[in-house]
Amino acid sequence: MSDDWWHERLSHYREVIRSMDHEILELIEKRMKACAEIGEIKIHLNKPVFDPEQEKMVLKDKAKTGAALGLDEGFVKDLMILIMNYSKRLQSQRVTIAEKENRYFAEKTGELVTR
Repeated sequence: MSDDWWHERLSHYREVIRSMDHEILELIEKRMKACAEIGEIKIHLNKPVFDPEQEKMVLKDKAKTGAALGLDEGFVKDLMILIMNYSKRLQSQRVTIAEKENRYFAEKTGELVTR
């Protein structure tokens, strides 16, 4: 096979990866929006940002999913920890903003109230 054939294949797979990377980033962006909403809900419920039991459950579930997909367990764990740490930072920012604005939610109605 000629070098041209190999170069075409290389270009093709690089384009495939570029497209997949874009899809991954779009999914992460959607996940971050959901995490921001969870942060708002935690403000309403007066819950801490860090939930160790939830984090353990997510890591265990993703390790199982990753193994079923043939992914390295350490890679999946590292990736999920990175994503969850950023998610917690995002939620903490939401809590800080709410505190600065003296926002909280009425327990029964769920309506936003300022002090």
